[in-house]
Amino acid sequence: MKQRYLFIAATALLATTFSTYGWHQYSIHNPKREHAMTELTKNMKTVCLGRYLIDIPAKAEFSIGTAEMDSIKIEYIGTSPSEIAFKEKVKMREAELRTAKHETEGTRLREVMDINESKQRLFAYRGNETTTRITWVETSVRLGKDEWKISNDASEEYISKTKKLVARLAQQLVSRNLDDIPKVMGACIKNGLITGKSYERENFTGGIHLESPDIVISIKSETSGPREPGQTMWDRVDRANTMAGEVFGITFKPIRRAEVTIDGRKGQEYVSVLPDKNIENFNAKAEVYGDATPKSPTFKIEMDMQRPLKPNADDKTKTLTNEEALALWDAVLKSIRPRPGAF
Repeated sequence: MKQRYLFIAATALLATTFSTYGWHQYSIHNPKREHAMTELTKNMKTVCLGRYLIDIPAKAEFSIGTAEMDSIKIEYIGTSPSEIAFKEKVKMREAELRTAKHETEGTRLREVMDINESKQRLFAYRGNETTTRITWVETSVRLGKDEWKISNDASEEYISKTKKLVARLAQQLVSRNLDDIPKVMGACIKNGLITGKSYERENFTGGIHLESPDIVISIKSETSGPREPGQTMWDRVDRANTMAGEVFGITFKPIRRAEVTIDGRKGQEYVSVLPDKNIENFNAKAEVYGDATPKSPTFKIEMDMQRPLKPNADDKTKTLTNEEALALWDAVLKSIRPRPGAF
């Protein structure tokens, strides 16, 4: 009789274990995406990246990195103290290039021209003292107190096209407060807007940062299409996790590996935690692949958060539970949408 009870108890324990394991596996691939409001998600603001809008916590800092339009880079330099100081800076840049020696061409500067009714000065120059195959095309723009550099390199047959593109982008650039949402056609860059219709290829990067809790979310929008077999996000994650285990003995604990919807399209999501000495790393990443047009871009989003394994009562830094972190993550993902009038 005793053996019978032991058998029943063991069977019940085993069934419970398998049931718990089965539910955990199910929840990894079929996560719930509805959450109670948290301190971060109950008060959100909308920001603009490229031709899309994203909702982020009201107290978060938002930044935009270098933008690319048909491979032309648009880089925010910072504030310029005055128009006089800006023009002097442009003169010094011209003098620098004009006096820079080239082994076979005398000077690295190949061409100087005024563009956009003499509002900007465009330079075409060699990238170093030996090359004769590649030419850099560059101009600087000052609007209000903000300054940008627009540039790219080009082989000989594309120099004329690159100069036209650089000049056109300089003409299309208008100033914008980073928190303002434009109502006209165009793409949001840092402190500015590239007005007009979309280019063939447009790439943008943005960042969301919270200090307490310490969270960083990176967002990249790029004109690219579906990935080849073996090159999707899940494929890359599997290879990285296998290498981490074999080489470093690191084991990631998966929370999610599921399909996720971004901008009405199905994508891939992977969320995990990794204990590391006295801290635990929470990482979430998602990718949805576009059709190689700016209207349907590929999005790559990643969120990182660290929290102590054993919280210190004296440490006032806020932390999030997995549920709270997932609530923020899901709120950001589902908010990604085209800006009305952007196209």
